[in-house]
Amino acid sequence: MKINPTFLTAGFRDSLTRLQTHLEGIILSDAKVSSANRRMLTALSQRYLPRWLDGMPIRGSSPLADYDDPLPVSGATIAQSLLDELLEQYDDVTTLSKSTLAYVYKAKYPAGHERAEQDVILKVPVPDDSDSDMAWQAEHYALQTMMRVGHPHIIGMNAAHTMPYPCIEMEYIPGGDLAQEIGSVFDPAEAATIALFIAQAISTAHGLGIYHHDIRPENILFDHKRQPKLIDWGMSKRASANDSVSPADDFFRKHRINSNYAAPEQLDSRFGVNQAKTDVYQLGLLLYDMLTGFEEMNTRMTDQGALDFTPSSLSEQMVTSIDIDDILNQALRKTVSQRCALDEFGLGLANFLERTWKV
Repeated sequence: MKINPTFLTAGFRDSLTRLQTHLEGIILSDAKVSSANRRMLTALSQRYLPRWLDGMPIRGSSPLADYDDPLPVSGATIAQSLLDELLEQYDDVTTLSKSTLAYVYKAKYPAGHERAEQDVILKVPVPDDSDSDMAWQAEHYALQTMMRVGHPHIIGMNAAHTMPYPCIEMEYIPGGDLAQEIGSVFDPAEAATIALFIAQAISTAHGLGIYHHDIRPENILFDHKRQPKLIDWGMSKRASANDSVSPADDFFRKHRINSNYAAPEQLDSRFGVNQAKTDVYQLGLLLYDMLTGFEEMNTRMTDQGALDFTPSSLSEQMVTSIDIDDILNQALRKTVSQRCALDEFGLGLANFLERTWKV
């Protein structure tokens, strides 16, 4: 952004007024400004500059005249102030997590709200971070798209808003996540049931043109009835007609948390393009880990370890049907083109469970 030289020669108050007009012009224009920066400019123009102008005398010296070089207000400072303003609108706010891509809070709706005293999860982008903003937008789009179907195994979104700060309000799920059970060996029927429920959720998302691409234990929550729900759609990708590579693919490679649940094509494009079957591979890994007590998860901590991973035969290690090996072998094929589709994976699980329950 070029600075108009008149800003440098005008009086301090006049300069701020002209700056406000200039920023409003950028906000209303078609200029290529990221949504995070556009929000920051909006806050500066509509919130902070008016306050500074109101606090200055019409004539005489500025209240800042005693300072030769007053410190500028950074975008991060403005964003943090707006985030604080957002959180003040709720009661009993506590921090659940802070990552490089999102802040997550638990809170209660305040008195007077239609859901007063009800627990709610608040998810917001990291202040003044364009990548975090991109993940927030992806999750907002996914949850908003799926709101109309209300799938029982997908976290529900109560509302979403962008002012004073972007926020997704989601249902509070009290049962903890699957990551808390790492180390436990699941009964085959329970593991297959959890995987089938998540496969049904993913199938619904795929039908709406959305791929999750981040299926892992931390993103499976349990409600009070131990029903699993899939959360965290920040890495989700919109389906394309030819499953071509999109900016979201590069975004994942840059920001993935670890390689444990990455499909081969997410680590190396030689295995194919990120698509619907990417979710199948991740779901296959999740099922395998539940059946083996997550004991081989650490072997996938590096990209090469994840690419070299080969599942062991489970029918030889535990009292279970050889069908599980068949399901996993089809789901965990390295090359996308050779991997089974989601409906085949789900049908295999359903058949396995039917035979298990008949025994």
